[in-house]
Amino acid sequence: MKTKRVLATMGVVVAAGIVPLTTASPASATVVQCVGVVHGYGYVVGPKVTTACTYKPLPNPLGSDFPNPTCVTMLVQLGITSSRANTACSWA
Repeated sequence: MKTKRVLATMGVVVAAGIVPLTTASPASATVVQCVGVVHGYGYVVGPKVTTACTYKPLPNPLGSDFPNPTCVTMLVQLGITSSRANTACSWA
């Protein structure tokens, strides 16, 4: 009985964590998504990448937000290519 309760609780927690990630758009993107993009490109993710990803994109009244230049610069200084840094930072 106790095992079923623990498994049910774990299922709810996992679902609560997955749903926002699968339904988020760039306008509601997060540090986790930015870090995930960097990791997805095969780079090692550490505290410096996480810090860079805290810089939110700059609003663009005409469409998609602009990647934050501070985020991009910090990632490029860590050895991430400019195009990949721009992609990641657009998800920050």
